[in-house]
Amino acid sequence: MEKGIWDYYTQYRRPPTEIIEAQIKLTGKLYNDLAMISQQFDAPLHPCFNDPGQPENEIPYFSAISHCFDNLSFKILCVALSGCPTRMVKFNNCEITPEQIDLILPCLSFEHTPWLQIDWNPLPNNKFSDLLRDGSKLQLLSLRVCNLENDAFRLICDNVKTNKFLKTLDLYGNFISSLVPLAEVLEVNRFLMNVNIGKNNITDDELGCLVGVFGKLDFPDEKVDEYRKKEKDLAKIKAQKNRGKVVEPETPADELIQDEETKQYFLLKNKVFRHLNLSFCSLTKCDNLRNILSHSMPHFKAVISYNPLPQEQVESLQKSFPNSLLI
Repeated sequence: MEKGIWDYYTQYRRPPTEIIEAQIKLTGKLYNDLAMISQQFDAPLHPCFNDPGQPENEIPYFSAISHCFDNLSFKILCVALSGCPTRMVKFNNCEITPEQIDLILPCLSFEHTPWLQIDWNPLPNNKFSDLLRDGSKLQLLSLRVCNLENDAFRLICDNVKTNKFLKTLDLYGNFISSLVPLAEVLEVNRFLMNVNIGKNNITDDELGCLVGVFGKLDFPDEKVDEYRKKEKDLAKIKAQKNRGKVVEPETPADELIQDEETKQYFLLKNKVFRHLNLSFCSLTKCDNLRNILSHSMPHFKAVISYNPLPQEQVESLQKSFPNSLLI
């Protein structure tokens, strides 16, 4: 093997601890730093570290497709990412290991790495949820075709409940069959906007847990005063907590409204969530889906392409919800 040419089988023995961050002076230019760090620590340049010729005036992205990484090269990548705003970091079929997930976690605490894709990459259940643990500022996480099952989905959702940065979660092509964890997320999280759960084992029965979790919901008259009082109490507590402190971005609140004509009260619950992709799932009927759509707000869209629904039901849904349904 010619000196300076990267080869996994000659590099994988080198531990990532060889990279001493205190000795590195980053320039903030991603591919320049990848080359500089590799040279500084006498590491052959990984094939994905070659500059793809992105325009200098654009925020760079990093994309690796069907490439393995030794731990030393992966550490070099993580150090470079920590000092450079990057609009997307993408690994597709790269056999990322649990140890490499641990290496990239510190990068996720920076807002300048907003978009992470680790597709076609099975991992132990707990490693997926680590990507969204406290401190993660990811805005988009894609885990397509990663053999995710219900246990992994539960762990991911447990971390999403309190996450204030994640806007899009893409779990297309896995083996998820229970949406109860997602329902629990949507009850408390007011930042998540988009969920792609397409090509999972989702039936209409499983959608039942999402009914009443978001949308324009009937609200009983006898509970209005209690709700208004609770709103005022929460506002007082919030004002006291924020006194003398830097005020954090405000959590979008649910809204209680009254129809001027009917005088009926409605709760606009979780106004942020707006897109649910259910394409290529196992919907053979649409009772719960219809219930969800009948209470959805104008901005909400559901995608149900390529489900085994009877044609007459598809046509009925299209007629009833032309602005909320994508087929």
